Amino acid sequence: MVKMDSFPKSKKYLATSTHSDTSLEMTPVSNGELLSSQAETDESVIITVIENEYVDVGMSRRSLTIINVHSPGTSNQYEQFFTFGWFDIIVCICSIILFFVDVGTDVNLAVTYFKNNKWLWGAETTVIVVVPSIIVSFLGLHWYIIDYRKEKQKKRQTSNQCVWFLRIVFTLLQCGPVLRTAEYLYTGCRTRCEDLSADDGDLYYASMLRQNVDICLLHLFESFFEAAPQLAIQIYIMIELKPDNGFLHSSLIVLSLLTSWSSLAISLTSYNKSLRINNLQKAKMSLTSIPFYFIWRASEVGGRILCIAMFASVFKQWVFLVLGLHWMIMFIWLIGQKTTFYGTRCLEVAFNLLCGYVMIFCFLNLREGHTRFRFAIFYCIMYTENLIMLAFWFRFTRDLGAWFHMWVFAAVFVLFAIHMTFQLLYYMVFHPTKNIQLCLPCDRFLIYSSMCTDVSPQLGRSGKILYNYRTDVEETASQPAVGTTV
Repeated sequence: MVKMDSFPKSKKYLATSTHSDTSLEMTPVSNGELLSSQAETDESVIITVIENEYVDVGMSRRSLTIINVHSPGTSNQYEQFFTFGWFDIIVCICSIILFFVDVGTDVNLAVTYFKNNKWLWGAETTVIVVVPSIIVSFLGLHWYIIDYRKEKQKKRQTSNQCVWFLRIVFTLLQCGPVLRTAEYLYTGCRTRCEDLSADDGDLYYASMLRQNVDICLLHLFESFFEAAPQLAIQIYIMIELKPDNGFLHSSLIVLSLLTSWSSLAISLTSYNKSLRINNLQKAKMSLTSIPFYFIWRASEVGGRILCIAMFASVFKQWVFLVLGLHWMIMFIWLIGQKTTFYGTRCLEVAFNLLCGYVMIFCFLNLREGHTRFRFAIFYCIMYTENLIMLAFWFRFTRDLGAWFHMWVFAAVFVLFAIHMTFQLLYYMVFHPTKNIQLCLPCDRFLIYSSMCTDVSPQLGRSGKILYNYRTDVEETASQPAVGTTV
């Protein structure tokens, strides 16, 4: 599918110790030179540097540098960074299946609404499916165009014409994520080949990491543009329809709810996993930590959207006022965090506005450092809103005594308990770094630097600690290029 000479070329250096024990002499070498007697000495190591590009959380291309060190005559040890295993293969296949199931159930629901003369609900379901799909498809197509132009500038061919034709066709058919997942699956499987040369392994490995970030980021956007609104709308419609419209129709709605809910949780989990894979300074998520992160995110998003749908079933368009106020609060908070994903202020504000929309449904971390204080503030705001919306719905709903009246009220509190339990278990037991301290001292420096502005402690003449509140955040230079992990 992909030509091997199409990948970005890696550079190899022979590092030998000098007369002083504190430095290494770096000599560029080729594959043939690695067979020389000099390369076979015990004092030498081979350093492979792979330079590649990927799309970061701010939708701009940034450089990715992978440095791999191994002894001459041995293969590169990718296991210390990331290994494409059977779990990743299963996830790719399930992602493709879930994509078609999600789209199929939504389309089937829209057709069913139109057949039953529910024109408004059919139109709402169709718009929520079509518009986000077009946006994500053109975003993916834009990334393909960027890649193609860079190939022309560097006068190298990364993919043959047939692959480019399939990319364009699948993207225009709104199936771009399927082809990207298939390419990632192919490239990942190639890294598992034992007969692969060191150079080919380096190049496939770099391409695999880039494809992983692109897929996870597109899936994240698609989920919050389509799955989150679809989940809220279908819960709202289910309340309006009541369970009296036939088993088949109710089953379709439930299946659509489950696929949208799963898509949201999977996108958040896979994106956090991808960020850790592409940041060599971060510990990787293990198979035991992934289920706890997934359940934490699923219960967080599920309870939030359930409260939104319940409130909307009674107060209709007033729900947009509540969500708009929350969006504005999150936007102002992100502005105060001084994110630096873009060079221009205008693009940075637009990016913060987009992230503020995502934070209508769940927490999104955009800064390095301790997140517990940001978690505390966000969840206090979100669950206060949830409680108020749920209380107003419970008091003013016309469905008093209905089968779901008490069940929904109980479900929100159960999801809250599951959320808190699994988030604490994830950080205390299953977090990749394994050394998360539960409690931190609540001093002003730590709280302010964690939540919003950058604060530097200074020692005054009297020996008291003074705090310098700076608006130009110099710490952001250390932020990972693809976002931050939790």
